[in-house]
Amino acid sequence: MDIMELGAIGELVGGLAVIASLIFVGLQVRQSNAVARDMSVRSIANEVGQIFLKTCDPQLVQVVRRAIRDFDGLTNNEKSVASGFLAALFVSAQTTFAVRSSPRPSRMERITASWIASPGLQSWWTASKETYSAPFVNQIEKLAREGMAPIEEVWPWFALDDSEKGGA
Repeated sequence: MDIMELGAIGELVGGLAVIASLIFVGLQVRQSNAVARDMSVRSIANEVGQIFLKTCDPQLVQVVRRAIRDFDGLTNNEKSVASGFLAALFVSAQTTFAVRSSPRPSRMERITASWIASPGLQSWWTASKETYSAPFVNQIEKLAREGMAPIEEVWPWFALDDSEKGGA
């Protein structure tokens, strides 16, 4: 073998090494993205769990139930409490929307749409939706228009009890 043939073999081996390196880097990036997505999903699940842990407070639940029925009828303090709960829930839903990989709506998105399908929360949504990204708002409103049942039908424990209906 002369020097030219050795040079050609060296270039071939070098080219194969570059291709192998690119494949390896591509696989590492894909794996890193999967790990990051998994961490995001776990973080969102933790956030949602913390939000719903707050529903162990009967006073919060009562305010949220009344907001579902008639947000505008709440006192400013009650509106603030209900808005804080709903905002935390909707921020988590928006994060879920941002990281999801499927083109199909997630369960979280459908449940979020059921909150705005409740007649009492329409004014809250109208006042609050500018807080969220346009693609998220469009998706949630589309799902609500497609006939999502109100949250008190999806999760009946958010419906007012008979004793609360008289006092609301």
